[in-house]
Amino acid sequence: MEHPEKCVLCDQEEETVQHILTSCVFARQFWNQILTPLGFGNSVSGRRDNNFSNWWPKTSKRIPKEKKRKGYNTLIVLGAWLLWKHQNVAVFENASPNLSLLVKIFEEESHLWFLAGAKGLQDLGQARVGG
Repeated sequence: MEHPEKCVLCDQEEETVQHILTSCVFARQFWNQILTPLGFGNSVSGRRDNNFSNWWPKTSKRIPKEKKRKGYNTLIVLGAWLLWKHQNVAVFENASPNLSLLVKIFEEESHLWFLAGAKGLQDLGQARVGG
């Protein structure tokens, strides 16, 4: 199966799992757009954060209250899943990366997760997550 040489989201670097989830400029913009409005702007992955499994726990520890940390972790799981799906659509369906669309999908999906009682999302506040 043919596969692009570079990341289809940024067209700058080799595509790896770590790149897609943390160091890709597209991913960093996505994390910024979903985390900053929730007060987690200091958690946005940086250029040097090239390992999702290191970045996530490091930033999660910065969240002061256990209940808010659960909500934060739920958002990270959702965000990573949606980034991965978005990348797959770009690769396998030849769709163009679309940050605005991805953020909108995140908002819709987080609302559904909130309504379904996802752990900790209620503690982040309905007005902020999915409300």
